Amino acid sequence: SPVITATKHYSMGRYSIELPYCVDATPQVCYITDDSNTGVAAMFVPDKANDLSSGELFAMKATQTSEKGVGAGMFDVEWVSLGKASNEEVKKLMTNSDGSF
Repeated sequence: SPVITATKHYSMGRYSIELPYCVDATPQVCYITDDSNTGVAAMFVPDKANDLSSGELFAMKATQTSEKGVGAGMFDVEWVSLGKASNEEVKKLMTNSDGSF
């Protein structure tokens, strides 16, 4: 049977990530969800397809365009860049001089 190893992808952000789903498109896009009522919908665009070790992270900004309190509502969506980095760059920023986090 295959050996499965979990890998931390620091470049995808540090928050409660649930079920990232990468769409087979060009460029590849990975949508990241969080079912918390205070969570964030995010999007990660890897630098190279199927390699989550570096890329650009975006947060969704939703602006309601329909009347408030009527139905589910209509929204305009904008993706706001939170920055571009690699796992190694983020890990280096998180690491103390003694090698601890």
